[in-house]
Amino acid sequence: MVVGVKNNLWQNGRACGRRYRVRCIGATYNFPRACTGRTVDVKVVDFCREPCNGDLNLSRDAFRVIANTDAGNIRVEYTPI
Repeated sequence: MVVGVKNNLWQNGRACGRRYRVRCIGATYNFPRACTGRTVDVKVVDFCREPCNGDLNLSRDAFRVIANTDAGNIRVEYTPI
């Protein structure tokens, strides 16, 4: 699974190839049952240009693992792995 990251994580491309474990912690817009309760491991492959909603721009496949795609934007926790 892959992810694009915002400038604060991108670090002029040094972040490319880094891996993160991501978990949904809630919906941004009060969407009921937005999170699946699962985590997903992702690899940084791209830069998310402004306006970027948050630090991470998950691929659709990665998003589906941790959240209902109808939720739109979600709040996440992420840690390097």
